[in-house]
Amino acid sequence: MKMGTLGSYDSTTDYSEFKRRKPNKKYRSHLVSERFLLMIIKVLASDITVNRRSLANIKRFLTIIDRDYYCRSENIEAMLLVCDLLVSIRTKNPHGVSLESLTYKVENLLVEPYDKVRDQLIIPQINVAKDELPEDDLEYITNSLDQNLKFSYILDVKDNLIELTNDIETSSYTDFPNLLHQYRDLVTGIMNFFRSTDSSSMTNEIVHTGDPTFLDILYDTYEAIRNPASALQTGWQALNSALGPRGGFQNKNLYCLHANTNSFKSAMLLHISRMIKEYNASRVIDEFKRTGKIPTVLHISMENDNDEDNERLYKTVVKKDLGKCTSREELNQSWEHNFGNSNSEEENPIDISFLHVDARSLSVDEIDVIIENLEEEGYRVIACVVDYLGLIKPRMEDMGKDNRLQLKNIADDLLSLAKNRDIPVITAHQINRSGGAVLTNLKNQGGVNAISQMTNEFIGESYGIEQAVSWSAFIDIEIHGEDRWLMFKRNKSRYKNKFGTETFVMKIRDGIIIDDDIYLSTPLSLPKIPDGIGTDDANQNQGSRGIIDIRDNKHKTPPKDHLIKVKSSTEEREDFLNSKEKVPIEYIDWNNWIYYLDTGDYETEDFYVWSNSEMSYYDRSFVIGETEYVSCDFNEEVAYA
Repeated sequence: MKMGTLGSYDSTTDYSEFKRRKPNKKYRSHLVSERFLLMIIKVLASDITVNRRSLANIKRFLTIIDRDYYCRSENIEAMLLVCDLLVSIRTKNPHGVSLESLTYKVENLLVEPYDKVRDQLIIPQINVAKDELPEDDLEYITNSLDQNLKFSYILDVKDNLIELTNDIETSSYTDFPNLLHQYRDLVTGIMNFFRSTDSSSMTNEIVHTGDPTFLDILYDTYEAIRNPASALQTGWQALNSALGPRGGFQNKNLYCLHANTNSFKSAMLLHISRMIKEYNASRVIDEFKRTGKIPTVLHISMENDNDEDNERLYKTVVKKDLGKCTSREELNQSWEHNFGNSNSEEENPIDISFLHVDARSLSVDEIDVIIENLEEEGYRVIACVVDYLGLIKPRMEDMGKDNRLQLKNIADDLLSLAKNRDIPVITAHQINRSGGAVLTNLKNQGGVNAISQMTNEFIGESYGIEQAVSWSAFIDIEIHGEDRWLMFKRNKSRYKNKFGTETFVMKIRDGIIIDDDIYLSTPLSLPKIPDGIGTDDANQNQGSRGIIDIRDNKHKTPPKDHLIKVKSSTEEREDFLNSKEKVPIEYIDWNNWIYYLDTGDYETEDFYVWSNSEMSYYDRSFVIGETEYVSCDFNEEVAYA
């Protein structure tokens, strides 16, 4: 079936201005039928919400069709008149009018010879519409008009496009710039029209608060917030808390985990995919029943092979090594018992769709195509997990450019993917060499909770990544004796310092297993590694040999000119303070020693506070700017600060 044809053609039309040129040919489409027009009447007469763009597309369609041709049929003409009426009513009042009022308007609009089609087809359709919520009909109308409007526009500019292309081929050097400018304007006009009629995305649409439909848009936002599926929870209470007030990964957001080499990045992303599947059935079951599309987590791995991920997934789910299964039957039973997916309405319908590809073989645009293909195959992607950001193929135009720019643009594209697809996108990234050295030095010196030292300066290659992400965290692994711990520190969050957990640790069993605690009354996570592990006191950043400086693993006795002698006499100190003179070193109040570092009273950039043992009751380490200052007791070896 042909999508449509053009009617009359005016050969005298001037095509020199392409930006503001209006269509001059009327459109004849297969959609102009009694069935389709009655469907539009049903939707517009119902109480369903019709967004502004869909309404605008209906109005465009009614404007461009060849009415002289279609109005030869009294039934079609009557239905078109009612469609015009309903569009006008919806534009002024997004919620429509009552059944009585609408029936009255239609009866006065359609008189003889339209009374028969009015009473037998149109009025009954309006009555049915008020008793239903024709959401499926609205979706069909929206998609059909989207395609037909674009098709009609292409037909309308086709001749001009061909003519310009021919002119460019035969143009002289002096004429080429002007023709190229015209060609660009024509193509820009096509793309602008495509965007203006694109019903699949509202991302780039300008929204006016004074628009009558703004309350509908506001209500859509309200429903999105109230919709449980807008935030996908995990199996760890601490992680849900760290993700924000909705307790999970939110749609239209980009999440990034920063970690050192071989520090649980892939395993963490695998846990996240597993937990989204296991703990969100109730959040997506209604949509699954309504649409029949299987909700799935798209997990793309560009680092590990499928055997490695399959083995890890089995172990995290069944809590047993895959290699210890003695038969195919045992493998089947253990998997189905713990992770069975029947895709039925009574059980968990969520699936995980794995894709293993080579590093830098997929761009973000190609990931978007994969999601589209899954949609066509009957799946609904509810989250996309990418392992990991640094292995994604950059934009074509970024090839050969600085790696930092490539990574920044990849992060920007992932955020756009999350927004356009209305899903959370979750990925990971490697910290830089400096960050890796900091973590290694601290742990080699016996320190614990080393993750607390991670800041933006240690984000690998490009700080521009952190500007694009909606939420980020640092993760690391610490091993103390036979215990292995996952370390977590939230870095960027819209709710930072306002909501949720900032840091936590969780114990890892058997290499990769972390027990879920979402159904437990007490979380299994801890705020830090328990006291007594790693060191006697387990103080943050303190090893077995005293305070550790993160920039140097050499221990030395402080040089004499860097010693600050502290007296407990505050009276003499107050005298100097009142005289507004610089406070001599020997009169610093050791109770508040860090205060003097921040006042600028001392020219030395880094020095030691040398105090008696009472200093142990106060903070022993401070960071001002990029310099860390530490205090120590008598006869205690410390690192150079």
